[in-house]
Amino acid sequence: MTRARVRTLDNVSIPALVSFLTGINQILTLPITSTFFSYIVRPKLTIPFPLANRSDVVRATKSWEFYLQRARARLVKAYLLLSKGIDDEAGEEAWRATVDALNAISVALWGYEVRSHYGLSKLVTELYNLRIVDIRAEFGNAAVLHKNFYHIHLDSRIIEANINKVEGLI
Repeated sequence: MTRARVRTLDNVSIPALVSFLTGINQILTLPITSTFFSYIVRPKLTIPFPLANRSDVVRATKSWEFYLQRARARLVKAYLLLSKGIDDEAGEEAWRATVDALNAISVALWGYEVRSHYGLSKLVTELYNLRIVDIRAEFGNAAVLHKNFYHIHLDSRIIEANINKVEGLI
């Protein structure tokens, strides 16, 4: 990027830019997102991390790209397990992919990793309340897959449909 372009970005409305870039699809498709978040958006993001005082939230030691890459790998593994007929484990792997995707968002915006189920639920609610992204339904689908791992009650077609929703999240 040229120096003139950076000055132009500084003059753009940061809230509008954050709203645009934090949509799940945009995070996944923009190759310059990492640089953009690190040097332009995060330093100017004035929204404090709403869960910073929780004991199940820690400063991230890995980049958001790490979590996103691991989420994608886990989703591939979920589909592989599903194709082998190991439905409960496929659903659990999709749940893990969801956790990583949520942590990718949290790390990209605030630099924090959330380590509990309840904390993740609170993060999803806060992302919605802050009008950053609405992924409540996708999180609910993934939570059902996680529950199914311990109390098997879902048909393989339902599991497949829910894993497809997780793919939409990632």
